[in-house]
Amino acid sequence: MKPLKLHMQNFGPYEDETIDFTQLEQSPVFLIFGNTGSGKTTIFDAITFALFGDGITKDRDPESLRSDFADFDSPTEVDLTFEHQGKQYEITRQPKQTLNRQRGDGQKVYEAKGKLSFFKNGEKVNEISRISEITANVEKILQLNRQQFVQIVLLPQGDFRKFLAASSSDKETLLRNIFHTDIYRRWSDALATQLREMNADSKQWQQAIADNLASINWVAAPADIQKQSTEKQIGTLKAQQKTAKDDLNALAEKITGLQAKITSQSSKIDAETQMNTQIHELAHKQQELVTLTAKKKPITKS
Repeated sequence: MKPLKLHMQNFGPYEDETIDFTQLEQSPVFLIFGNTGSGKTTIFDAITFALFGDGITKDRDPESLRSDFADFDSPTEVDLTFEHQGKQYEITRQPKQTLNRQRGDGQKVYEAKGKLSFFKNGEKVNEISRISEITANVEKILQLNRQQFVQIVLLPQGDFRKFLAASSSDKETLLRNIFHTDIYRRWSDALATQLREMNADSKQWQQAIADNLASINWVAAPADIQKQSTEKQIGTLKAQQKTAKDDLNALAEKITGLQAKITSQSSKIDAETQMNTQIHELAHKQQELVTLTAKKKPITKS
């Protein structure tokens, strides 16, 4: 967040003061100094009040920021123009205060009010006037709430020590909001979750492999095969499977040879069976011929 211009009216010791920070752009570092009570901290109070509706410390009520010398016709008001991530904003706030009535006599307590204006290319494109929405939008723009802004950006009067003494989780939260690293945290969490799931799947597969290896009927394996590593057991199993495959191939070749011999012998047996049948039929015919011949009567001449 880069402040461009700050105007304070009846705010603390300032009756009508404007600070143009653009005049300091040529100086990367500048110093705000003065005697005690001269209003140095009030400048930061004004910036914080404009952004969040409160001063630097919570123990000071925004109403107490009104100048003690202001008359009832002059309201307390702070106007801050700032730039953030290439966009320009202007925010105006008035605290809850007692002023003369606009109509009639006497005084009246006026509630806090303000407005937040959005600019694009120097032209106002939007404006918000509801207090709660102003603060919510500022927090969204800066990604900081009042406490974080004071602790990280301003660090007034020794509060730098408070930041250094903050817990690691508090620092992590603050810095994550400042540098918008939440997307990387979510990515890291997603990767960690994926890694845990992959590790769980890996353990299940390893257990399944171990169970399958324990149920194998080992052939010609070392006596301590069950105590060997999974990699060595798998290597031994592959060698056993190759040997078994070679034996099966050799046995298949033998079976094929035997089947060929059986087929050949079957063909011979079929041929011999057919020949025996023909011989049997021939012998039967010859027997029938002999019988017919014996029964034939001789022919006599008269």
